Amino acid sequence: MKGTNIGLRSSGCGLTGQTAPLGSGGGIRLPGNFILCLAVLFLGAGCVRSRPRETDPVLALVGEKKIGGRDFRRELDRLDPSLRRKYLRERETFLNELIEQEVIYQAAAGKGLPQTPENMKRVSRAEADAPIRRLKQQEIYSKISVTEEETAKRYQEEIAHPEKAKIVKSVLYVLSPPGGDVQELVEMIGSGVKEGLSLPETARRNSLPYETIEFDSPRFGELPAQVQSVAVRMNNKSGLAVNLAGTPYYFFKDAQPLSSCFREVGRAIRGEKGERALGEWVSTLRARSTIRLVEAALKDLAKTDAVAAKVNGVPVTVGDVVSLWKARPEKGDRPLDEKAALEAAIDREILRQEAMSKNLQDDPTVKKEVAGETRRILIELLTEQNVTALTPALREKQRAEWLEGMKKAANVRVFPENLKKMHIPPSREIQDVFGGEAI
Repeated sequence: MKGTNIGLRSSGCGLTGQTAPLGSGGGIRLPGNFILCLAVLFLGAGCVRSRPRETDPVLALVGEKKIGGRDFRRELDRLDPSLRRKYLRERETFLNELIEQEVIYQAAAGKGLPQTPENMKRVSRAEADAPIRRLKQQEIYSKISVTEEETAKRYQEEIAHPEKAKIVKSVLYVLSPPGGDVQELVEMIGSGVKEGLSLPETARRNSLPYETIEFDSPRFGELPAQVQSVAVRMNNKSGLAVNLAGTPYYFFKDAQPLSSCFREVGRAIRGEKGERALGEWVSTLRARSTIRLVEAALKDLAKTDAVAAKVNGVPVTVGDVVSLWKARPEKGDRPLDEKAALEAAIDREILRQEAMSKNLQDDPTVKKEVAGETRRILIELLTEQNVTALTPALREKQRAEWLEGMKKAANVRVFPENLKKMHIPPSREIQDVFGGEAI
């Protein structure tokens, strides 16, 4: 074997080395280190055989489709960090969600959902969105970097203005001094700060009751205006004695350490840089495009096929504008802003054409992304068809009953012992869907 030859060479054994008699007689003579070489070989072979092989444990079977450990870890790594932590504690819940998705997908793929215009548009949008995301990654996001200095500076800005902070959480701890002795309380907390303890740790050590108030909470708004003003201006990890209605209180300001939110702050900066760079780049693409607006078409949103604009001769319909507005990432159901919605639809069409000009629709990663998105759409469509109750509570009940029947029909088998024993390594950096730089 190849491995054996390597072992012989590395042991320094050769057939021309010193020889010694075998046994007490003459006759056959073997290399002096031959037996030692054999021992090394057999021990080495034993080590190779005893090394545990990397396996992909079967966590569940949905019919003949396997959900393995790699599937579980891959889907877990795609989650927001807070959700990932939740599902690390609740593995069974997450596995059940993966099983339900597979059950619905198999039913949807086998059933052949109606080829309605709306269904076709949803799939078509998925096929266009993946190349656009790939284009943004290649042209913009992969070229953006964030330094440690930038991250530290943003962190300091956030804790200096906690009422406006978007990422770093700052809190006020409110304590009532035991026996009214503020000075004793100040010394206790100061001692804890010097030791590197948080205020909750210091309070527990000294049996001190305290209240936690976040700066963006209604409770903070209930504090006297003067206290709010002073609290906002306080330095991090500092305290203030306040007398309210004759009762002494001690306020202590604290913020989560940079080490616990370094990635979140960096991602926020990178996102902001990306949006600015993307806007500038799209402006250059717009400048060399021929755009004709038909804003009046948006006066009647029911006419979804009416042309609202043409980008390099390609029509953007009222339906395109409205569907894109509804799918925007912002939360809430704001009414249609005609001008903003039309501009966003035009920008998307410009990016779509740019992606097509680079043949990104044929990129293997894009094709994989489209397949995943199509799967998600099929799951949504079949669920929408079968879960039609009017109230959230009834919908949840109807969905659970529907899925229970689907699981039985799909012959679902779960292997909880494999799930329990499975090792889940620490999450890697959250990355964009195309595996580019960490976001």
